[in-house]
Amino acid sequence: MEYFERWRAVGRIKAGLSITNVALFFCIHHSVLSRLRKQFQTTQTAVRRLVGGRSRLTTPVEGRYIAIVAKRKRRATSTRVTSMVTASIEARLKGYREHGNWTVSDWGNVILTDESRFALEPDDKRIRIWRKQGTCNQPQNITEHHVFRGGSIMMWEGILLGYSTDMLILKQGSVTAVRYRDEVLDHIVRLYAAAVRPTFVLMDDNARPHGADIVDDCLESIGIVHMTWPTYSPDLNPIENLWDALDHAAYSCFSPPATLIELKTALQEEWRLLNLLWLTT
Repeated sequence: MEYFERWRAVGRIKAGLSITNVALFFCIHHSVLSRLRKQFQTTQTAVRRLVGGRSRLTTPVEGRYIAIVAKRKRRATSTRVTSMVTASIEARLKGYREHGNWTVSDWGNVILTDESRFALEPDDKRIRIWRKQGTCNQPQNITEHHVFRGGSIMMWEGILLGYSTDMLILKQGSVTAVRYRDEVLDHIVRLYAAAVRPTFVLMDDNARPHGADIVDDCLESIGIVHMTWPTYSPDLNPIENLWDALDHAAYSCFSPPATLIELKTALQEEWRLLNLLWLTT
């Protein structure tokens, strides 16, 4: 169990819940909680005690990646899995080192782009209920919901040092490689590349449409350098901060949007205000 989960479990036990119920809530064996309760009663702490043996060489994120590699290459030996993981880590380090010494002038040639979806009624699907074991499919324990109730809007935007692109509303459906090429690269990115050339660089993320062959062919044909990131690398695109600010601004209005038209208007107005604030600071 993670650090915060151990304290949550202790809190539930102190509140009077049984070991069995708490174990069902966290989906772990009751013996783990029995040892945790005994540890807390003895030491008044839920911190994992240090044990002997070799220390862990991988982080939890690297551990999950190892599991993914092993599942995808089920016939691979442990040596092969180790080499694949090592190669991935080295590729990530190489990518970071290549851009770690870039100056402000270097980053001034980069357009940072991304898509984000905004919904009228977003649902995080983290509703927890108390139920007996084996009753998960009973009607009283089931709640129907939609991921994006009331509809949603997909937006694309790009920012450069000192200014931003026009906001693009992607109508209906998901962003495919074809849509990304036709609606984004051909109609928007190409124009900015023509103004910045020959040092223009496009930065997006590792979304599947962005790495499709037809996208690479399009970028090569119009002479745009694509900043690529290694697989499973963290998203280092600063535009994520602007998406977060836009989300808070649009939904914290005195009168929150109730229709998709109102949501679109709110997003466009808040983006304009954020853009003005960004350009003047």
